[in-house]
Amino acid sequence: MVRPLYKCTPEFNKTNGHKGLWFDKFCDQWNDESWSLDTNKSEWAATVKGAAGNQSQLTEYRDRMLELIGDGDYLVFDTISNLVSGLGRTNPIENGFVWHQTLGTPYIPGSSIKGAVRAWARESGLDDQKIIELFGAENSSDKPSKGSVIFFDALPTKQCTIMVDVMTPHYGPWYQNGEVPGDWHSPTPIPFLSVKPGASFLFLWKCKNKTDQDQVKNLVCDALLELGLGAKTSSGYGRFKPDDSETQNRKDVLDARAKQKAEEAKLAGMKEWDRDFHEHGGNQVKLAKFIVTNFEGKSEDYKQGFVDCILQEHKRKKLKEAFKDGGIADKEISSKQLKQAWDLIIKYLPEG
Repeated sequence: MVRPLYKCTPEFNKTNGHKGLWFDKFCDQWNDESWSLDTNKSEWAATVKGAAGNQSQLTEYRDRMLELIGDGDYLVFDTISNLVSGLGRTNPIENGFVWHQTLGTPYIPGSSIKGAVRAWARESGLDDQKIIELFGAENSSDKPSKGSVIFFDALPTKQCTIMVDVMTPHYGPWYQNGEVPGDWHSPTPIPFLSVKPGASFLFLWKCKNKTDQDQVKNLVCDALLELGLGAKTSSGYGRFKPDDSETQNRKDVLDARAKQKAEEAKLAGMKEWDRDFHEHGGNQVKLAKFIVTNFEGKSEDYKQGFVDCILQEHKRKKLKEAFKDGGIADKEISSKQLKQAWDLIIKYLPEG
């Protein structure tokens, strides 16, 4: 029988390769005598340790998700202990690990986040009916319903570091075979992967009812601080602290982006001369330089419209002093250019 192993696999590219695919699909540590994988588990797990994820792709994903949630909410939290997720997944080294399918980085599924937040809501004494309203029906006895909150997967905002951790069960024969527990049993080291402390994760959610936004935010924050996430939280794994500065940075970026979009939408609805004046008309030097270099060749409607915009911001007398009389001549623009700008717009100015 031929073993389905990859004998001619090229060396794994740790910089750009998908560590999740390598870890889940390409284990080649069996020997010719046995299918068992005992002595080489740690060595195999170590092939994926180190930085995970491509920073530019993580940044692009983060920005897309922040756009996707629209008026939803989000928080950035940093790990302060090792994070383990996906231990129950099937893997040759016995303990699995959850990898993002396309980005090849550790992540926390939205379903896990929802479960933790729901557990904290119940622990904190939130009304049962409100829990069902927010998170949906849980028991078969409940009327089927979906929750009003959508929880998205939490991915790192930057590259995180994978390390090989070890658990050492001392009473394997008791756990597995029901033998009497005793100190004569040999401990069995079992390697597993974890995320090194200091990883930064972006948690996002969206509420159907905006009035629930603050309450859900508090529940998410408290769940992360009090319960943690992932496996082995009772042993101190999966602990988080809020990264308020990064959360604020993301809000500032989104606010600036929203302002830019509003500005672009405003400009898109303007006439050509309105847009040009909006961009060049605030400063008299810039205005004069624009007129000299762009005015000729424009239509009469454009010229009249542009001059009308000028008069909404600058009085005729002040323009004459600045342009015709050379009142703003400096190293950026000469008196000759100013006079030229005046001559180009004079016929479109009202008398007086």
